[in-house]
Amino acid sequence: MMVLLGGCRGKTEQDTPSPSRSTSKLDTARLGERVVTLRALAMPHHVIAKHLGAHRVSCRSTLKTHVPSFSERSVTQQLSMAVDAEGRFAATKNTDPQHGEEVVWTGSWLYPRLRHSKFVKRRPRDVREPRRVADRMYGLLPGYVELLGRFMTVKAAGDGKVGGRKVVKVTLGLAADPRPMTAEQAPSRRWRHSVVARKLKGTAALCAKTGVPLAVDLQAEWDFHPPAPGKVPASGVPARLDKKNVGRMALELRQRLSDVGGKVSVTPPDPSQVDQEVRRVRLELERQMLTGERPVAGRVDRSENREGDEGAE
Repeated sequence: MMVLLGGCRGKTEQDTPSPSRSTSKLDTARLGERVVTLRALAMPHHVIAKHLGAHRVSCRSTLKTHVPSFSERSVTQQLSMAVDAEGRFAATKNTDPQHGEEVVWTGSWLYPRLRHSKFVKRRPRDVREPRRVADRMYGLLPGYVELLGRFMTVKAAGDGKVGGRKVVKVTLGLAADPRPMTAEQAPSRRWRHSVVARKLKGTAALCAKTGVPLAVDLQAEWDFHPPAPGKVPASGVPARLDKKNVGRMALELRQRLSDVGGKVSVTPPDPSQVDQEVRRVRLELERQMLTGERPVAGRVDRSENREGDEGAE
């Protein structure tokens, strides 16, 4: 019954921000207003990196899910990112003790690996892939804001400082009248239409100059209807046993940005941790395509294959 919501894409309402709408600089006079604050909280990582330069990110979220006739499940995700002044990064996201992934981007090479496996050294598939990977790894906070933003109220809570930077403080609460969400086209995401927030509270400290969320604490609880049998469910959500079956989720999230503008270095993994077996790597890629973990390209990119061979030699 595992449900991992962080990093999900798509809008939850007309005014909920998306990465394409993120501005290069937020209007500090309006940071206390709801829409602008939600846009800041949903800011993708590549925009944060553009504003801050070198920094570190730490985030921990715990999601408890209960559906009648199923045992309660608690899933904890922990994110750790180090980003240097040039935009190179090392990111690790673990889910409980069993699952996780790690990616290093440095020296024009990507080093991805699943938890408990070795890194695979390869070139990016296109110039924007490192940015997409960083956005996905960072996506816990933006993902939950996309899900719950339409239920949030925002109130200004004064000014302050975090890590020596001036911030605008805000408190987050539960709206009496949530805004409608836009239609979800993907079958695996349509269960989101049934979400009804019951509790929501939190605080955020936004950089007064850029709007970047330097510190966020969020607690929320919401009901949802599991998908009907035979429908395409969201990952890990069980099909409901009857029409009255209502599930409940409870979230606790804490995120901090630190060492802003500091000396953060990103280095390649130790060679002993990089997989040197080209055939094994290719077989693993074929397995991922077969199981649907990786989309099958319409054609074979021979230049990528050559780069992958070069990286494994």
